[in-house]
Amino acid sequence: MDYQLKSFANFLIFFSVIGLVFIFGPLLEAETRYNFKKLTGASFDVSAVPGSEFSLVIPKIGAKAEVFKNTNPAKYDDYIKVLKQGVAHAAGTGLPGDKSGRNVFLFAHSSIFPWETGRINPVFYLLNKLDKNDLVYLYYQGKRYSYSVVEKKIIDPKDIKDINQPGNEGLLILQTCWPTGTTWRRLLIYAKSK
Repeated sequence: MDYQLKSFANFLIFFSVIGLVFIFGPLLEAETRYNFKKLTGASFDVSAVPGSEFSLVIPKIGAKAEVFKNTNPAKYDDYIKVLKQGVAHAAGTGLPGDKSGRNVFLFAHSSIFPWETGRINPVFYLLNKLDKNDLVYLYYQGKRYSYSVVEKKIIDPKDIKDINQPGNEGLLILQTCWPTGTTWRRLLIYAKSK
């Protein structure tokens, strides 16, 4: 009986470890890749996402994803479908090259729930690593737009003035949940066009 109990316990431990690797593997891989690039001084690919009309590249953190235009940030069913594939562009906000000067507002996941592993795309997992002057590229309709980070702040999730504020500086605003793995706060990165 004692042998069967030990065997069952070992079985549970083994499958628990496998489950943890499956769940947190993508996030650990992103963190490891980032730290390796930082140590070696290597750089990430900064080309556009192939076949995409609108894409985002953040070289420092190796983020590269398709951007889906005019996603309603107030409708969960609308934006959750988009976030499984890439980055959402908030409907009503500016687009790269927009002559009106409206702010471009993009949002994406920074983490995933264990039951969503492989189905939700945690593009902004390392967004908190961005600092002043780091570069962000948007590719839109065959043209590259360069932005430089100017500010980073953490806000309450109910504070939506940055989405609703039309702005006239033509800023790029990136948003994700913070701390990673929670929905307690929002991390915002502001970048100016270069």
